Amino acid sequence: MSKRVMQVITALFILFFSGVIGFYIIHTRPKIKPQKPPKLIPLVRVKKVHYAPYKVILELDGRVRALKKISIVPQVSGKIVYVSPHLREGGSFKKGELLFKIEDRDYVLALCSAEAQVKKIESDLETLQAKAQQAIEEWHLVRHTPPPPLVSKEPEIRALKAQLEAAKAQLEKAKLNLARTKIYAPFDGRTLKKSVDIGQYVAPPQVLAEIYSTREMEVVSYASPEDLKWIKPQEKVNIVSDTTPEEVKGVVKGWGGKIDEKTGLVPIIIEINPEDGGKLLPEDYVRVFIYGPVLKKAISLPLNAIHQEKGNQVVWVVDQNNRLKFKKVKIAFIKKDEAVVTQGLKNGDKVIISSLSIVSEGMKVRVKK
Repeated sequence: MSKRVMQVITALFILFFSGVIGFYIIHTRPKIKPQKPPKLIPLVRVKKVHYAPYKVILELDGRVRALKKISIVPQVSGKIVYVSPHLREGGSFKKGELLFKIEDRDYVLALCSAEAQVKKIESDLETLQAKAQQAIEEWHLVRHTPPPPLVSKEPEIRALKAQLEAAKAQLEKAKLNLARTKIYAPFDGRTLKKSVDIGQYVAPPQVLAEIYSTREMEVVSYASPEDLKWIKPQEKVNIVSDTTPEEVKGVVKGWGGKIDEKTGLVPIIIEINPEDGGKLLPEDYVRVFIYGPVLKKAISLPLNAIHQEKGNQVVWVVDQNNRLKFKKVKIAFIKKDEAVVTQGLKNGDKVIISSLSIVSEGMKVRVKK
């Protein structure tokens, strides 16, 4: 037998033997019975209900604005010879503080001239009145009738009196112009912008600086219509800003003129305590805390524990058999990520605060210890 034939027989034998072994393994292996996977029971976190008194505190966002903001404009012209060091951006000043001074030499001279003119006319009037009195006495020595106006010098006296009134008006104007060379702060305030400096010539209606009153400031905040029942006029509030470590006091003055068309929120106007106005800056974003009444019986729940079911607000609770149940609740108000419930639950109820993708009433759950 040739070598090639032996190789073929050997290969066939190996194939046959491998097939027999494979057949044996397949038909003698143990059979695996199909099993149903164990039913998964969701693990949930719960909050146990315990009613207690609850202080209503609304936290709203707001923005500061200055009620009195003005531009300082000179009423006379001249060269600036003094500028208050507080007239820099952000600088604070007190009511009555000198802010600007304009060179007053020309106005002092004008005042002296006006005073001299008044004194001259007063002197001329006294002289004329004395002459008129002498003429009247001489008239009565020879006549018993009243003297005519020309003898009593009435036209001249009236003319001089008119000149005196005009001169006095010029004197008052000169005094006023001299006083206007000094510009004082009309209120306690802060500087927004300074536009001139010492040595610069100024004239009306040039703007020298822009300032605002720190004692007349307010916050405009926004609340939902549902929250208005907790906000009363004259209610005291606290205002918190990142620009100051101190709490600022304020009081609710009332509502704005209309509801915001974009957000549907109601503007709340809050007057800042005049003593605290200097702690805040216009256009600053702040947080406003409004303190409402105390609810006698309430429970605070995370907002994600509240669900909608057939138009009702419900929570999921775990009963004694670890079954999920729906309970309709009444929410007094919502505060950011918190809902305050006043009705619908009992003390001891276990409210589910976990999120579940699939929920059905009566489903089995496990409570996380």
